[in-house]
Amino acid sequence: ARKTVRFIRNLFIVLFSIVVVGLVRRPFDNRFVDSMQERNLLPPPISLDTREELGQTSLAIALGGLRPLVAAMLNIKAHTYWEQQDWYELEQGYKTIVALQPRVRYYWEIGSWHLYSNAYADYADKPGLSDGRRKLRQKEFFEKGTSFLQRGIDQNPQDWRLYYLLGSALSSNHRPQDLERAQECFAGGYARSGVPRLQRFSAYCLSRIPARKAE
Repeated sequence: ARKTVRFIRNLFIVLFSIVVVGLVRRPFDNRFVDSMQERNLLPPPISLDTREELGQTSLAIALGGLRPLVAAMLNIKAHTYWEQQDWYELEQGYKTIVALQPRVRYYWEIGSWHLYSNAYADYADKPGLSDGRRKLRQKEFFEKGTSFLQRGIDQNPQDWRLYYLLGSALSSNHRPQDLERAQECFAGGYARSGVPRLQRFSAYCLSRIPARKAE
C-alpha cells in the first residue's frame, strides 16, 4: 500500500512539474512560432473553417505535415470545376487551397484568374440569363477575383508579382477598370521591391488618368 501511495505521489509530482514547465514555456514557444511564421519558415495554423472543408482524411494528411500534397490534390479538383464552369465551387476550392498554402503565388494567381477573367467571360454569353443578371454576375466575379488577389498581397506583402497581377487586372482594357487603384498597386509593389517594371506601369497608369496625367 505504501508503494502504491509513493508511486501515485511521485506520478503527481512529475505531472505537476510537466504542467508548470509547459505553462512557463508557453509564452516563449508562442513568440518563437510567431517569429517563424513571420519569416515564412512555418505556415499559419489551419483555421476551423478550412478544417471543416477538408474532411477527416485530408485534414489528417494536412496535419501530418503534407499540406502541399493536399493543396495540390484540391487544385486538380478545382480544374474540374473550371471545366464544368462551376465558379462558386471553384472559388471555395481556392479559398481552401490558399488557406493551406498561403505562400505559394501560383495558387493566388490561378485562383484569381479563374474568377476575374474566366468566370467574367463565361457570364458574358451564358444562356438563360437576363442582361441585368449577366452584368451582375460579371461584376460579382470580377470583384471576387480582384479581392482574392488583394488577400494574396496582404498575406505576402514581399511578393512584387502579386502587386503586378492585381494592377494588371485592374488596368486591362478587356474588363472593368480602376486605374487609380491599379496605379496604387504598381506603386506599392515598386516601393517594396524596386522592380523597374512596376514603376513604368505606375507611370503609365497615371498617364491614362486625365486629372493626373501631369504627374
